[in-house]
Amino acid sequence: MKLMITGHRPVKLGGYSPENPLKQKLMWKFGEILDRAIIAANRKEENLAVISGMALGCDQWWASVALEKEVEVYAYIPFEGQESKWPSTAQQLYSALISKCKRIKVSCNAGYAAWKMQKRNRDMVDDADFCIAVWDGSTGGTANCVNYIKLKRKPLLLINPNTLEEEWYQYDDNIQYRNARVA
Repeated sequence: MKLMITGHRPVKLGGYSPENPLKQKLMWKFGEILDRAIIAANRKEENLAVISGMALGCDQWWASVALEKEVEVYAYIPFEGQESKWPSTAQQLYSALISKCKRIKVSCNAGYAAWKMQKRNRDMVDDADFCIAVWDGSTGGTANCVNYIKLKRKPLLLINPNTLEEEWYQYDDNIQYRNARVA
């Protein structure tokens, strides 16, 4: 069972401080989600892995919590050098996380281009069994990824970063997503 995440960068989630209270709450939420996933995977006798795009914010927080819980992490990198323009402390954390990943998939050749992040997101969705989005409803990369998740008819757990409320969406035969109970 593979769970991927898409979500905002720290600038939309309370900032870059390690003591950011929203970061701490989201990491706790990710731990709750992973605890449920571990139970479900064990019940089904399946291996559990998480997919992370390794960007600053939700991606790295998700990977960190998974590693703490000894869940395999698959890093999906948009291009080699994604971290090259980040502050040195962020680069060090990135390197530490990458070194612990079970798999690393690089979506595109080196060099920044915005479309490469979208390609990475599509790769993550395509390879995932379940998708998680930390999304406030705003436009941008997370919104594009949520739209692709719906296009691919993948189960989606949507987390509102303002309230931490969860909504579970599943595709049904009416070619629509419907809100379902969180299991």
